[in-house]
Amino acid sequence: MSSRKETGSAEAETKKKKEIFRSFVSNTLQSRIEQGSSIRKISFRLTSFDGDMATDINKWIKSATQSNTQELDLHFPSKKKLYTLSHNVFTVETLTALCISGCNLKNVKVVNLPNLRKLCLERLHVREKIIQDLSQDCPLLEDLRLIHCSTGFRDLLLSSDKLRRVDLHLCRRLHKVELRAPNLEKFWYHHQMFCRQEQVELDLASCSILKSLTVEIPSMTDEMFQSLVSKLPVLEQLSLCECNKLKTITISSHRLKKLSLRDCKKLKEADIDTPNLVSFEYKGKEMPFLSMNPSGLIEANIYLQRGVQNQTRVGFCDEEDDRARFAKLQEFLGKFDHSKGLKLIVHSKKVNFSCCTGVNL
Repeated sequence: MSSRKETGSAEAETKKKKEIFRSFVSNTLQSRIEQGSSIRKISFRLTSFDGDMATDINKWIKSATQSNTQELDLHFPSKKKLYTLSHNVFTVETLTALCISGCNLKNVKVVNLPNLRKLCLERLHVREKIIQDLSQDCPLLEDLRLIHCSTGFRDLLLSSDKLRRVDLHLCRRLHKVELRAPNLEKFWYHHQMFCRQEQVELDLASCSILKSLTVEIPSMTDEMFQSLVSKLPVLEQLSLCECNKLKTITISSHRLKKLSLRDCKKLKEADIDTPNLVSFEYKGKEMPFLSMNPSGLIEANIYLQRGVQNQTRVGFCDEEDDRARFAKLQEFLGKFDHSKGLKLIVHSKKVNFSCCTGVNL
């Protein structure tokens, strides 16, 4: 009997808190409207959502969008029961930034956001029509991010003279991306792979002034990588992460300033000719570098991991293998002798040291 009373008491307390929250939000928004005050930015971040809250949320969003709001941030828990976003959100002419997460967009029929510059869609099912409408009816859009979105299409074509940044993270079913964005400066692509045979196509040929590229494509081959970077002459920052099919790569650029190679499991050889490089990061089991002159580096972070050779032998256990790896590491670190202001960190299960001005092993 006492257990039932406790449960009923907890439910009553939760209900009371919800009512207090609803009243607070409603009264605050109403007060701003009555004062004729503009709301520059408003953010709704809910950790739980009940169907009976939909009416209140619709009123809050409507009140916000009628107050000359410039930035709107809507985050809902992405569970089975999703909040269905009002179509009015995509027709607020004052919006310059819009972030939406965990909603249902089935009611969105028309897009008219003439002043929108930044759009982030996260944990949504995105139809191709919405993407096409956004590229056509958001003439000032500079920053587009699709994160953990399920797409109903395999090919994505974005054509815009205004786009400066595009992020595509773990978007299901997306296998071909073509960006016709001559002013694009930053691109981050993280492909969600479901099987080893999946092929990915990435066309950035029109992005001739791209300065920052981050790629996480497990199926990326040596040929695909070389073809990709050869069309990016002014690249200043390059990050490759979990590109597990890469084996031998060449990176040659007088523009490149920052380079990161992380968890590319099969990478064995890397010929790096980047005389103006100032920041370098590597994470992996071995040092694969054929050639690299780190004399101009200001910062270098190197993380060496233990490698599993078989069920009974873990990397750095065999003395001969240990000596070979250490010799390669010693040779590489010896090149840092003339570097000034260098921050170098090396981590492994056998070696753990750091230095700031030089390397003496």
